[in-house]
Amino acid sequence: MTPPRVGRGKMMLGWHWLAEDQRLRFGTKEVVKAGETYTAEGPLRMCRNGMHASRRAIDALEYAPGPVICRVRLYGEIQHDIDKSVARHRTVLWMADATAILHEFALVCGEAALGQWWLRGEATDQELATAWTTAWTTARAAARVAARDAAWTTARAAQNMILELMLESLR
Repeated sequence: MTPPRVGRGKMMLGWHWLAEDQRLRFGTKEVVKAGETYTAEGPLRMCRNGMHASRRAIDALEYAPGPVICRVRLYGEIQHDIDKSVARHRTVLWMADATAILHEFALVCGEAALGQWWLRGEATDQELATAWTTAWTTARAAARVAARDAAWTTARAAQNMILELMLESLR
């Protein structure tokens, strides 16, 4: 694994997910509020210490502990990895419960994948109907599975564009 890139005095917009209770998972476990800035103490360490976010919403979804989405600004010292960054400071620009958007996004992703299977004759109409029902009840899991599948690299960029447009509608 390559070491994270480090920048000082930089700023980036990102996406960060929270649990339904809107609390930070580590440290003070305080309730997060839009308009507030949160600061990490001590040395920054990817996945260990700092204010995390991802440039793309679909990447942030990989780390989602729940359905609350935050549009954030990271600044100060920043370290970048492939799909996430960690910074000294994170300001929450806006936040919203994205439960309905996650369900809708899972349906969009699931419909595309299921349609491909059906068109290739790999699924019957009944299997398609059953899969559709399952996708609806497991929306978040379906979105995560679709996002992880490396074979969908090109589709992932399109999915991210769709997801970010859907999330921006919550603003």
